[in-house]
Amino acid sequence: MERGALPRARYALRPAVDRGGEGRSRVRSIETTLPGVVLVELVEHEDARGHLVEVYHRDRHAALGVAAGLTFVQDNVARSYGGVVRGLHYQLTLPQGKLVSVIRGAIFDVVVDVR
Repeated sequence: MERGALPRARYALRPAVDRGGEGRSRVRSIETTLPGVVLVELVEHEDARGHLVEVYHRDRHAALGVAAGLTFVQDNVARSYGGVVRGLHYQLTLPQGKLVSVIRGAIFDVVVDVR
């Protein structure tokens, strides 16, 4: 591994493709070993017009236990080059939940439980 490079992820979450049909779940959750940390697999909807991915929906995410009862107050988009470390956050007062989406490429996301 070259200096500054991050190890390759063992797996990557990619949107599952739904080629039509109503009533299918638009998000799926994958449990982790950390309480309060959930991986959400988005579903890509495809039809003759193109593709659509619903990144966040209050009721569907709340049903999975994600952001239930919370109000989002900020939404950021960042483009990072390889080997960049971003987002080391810890707040004792006014804690924030994080909803991280990878639009293109891959992410090596680290969550540390300091409770």
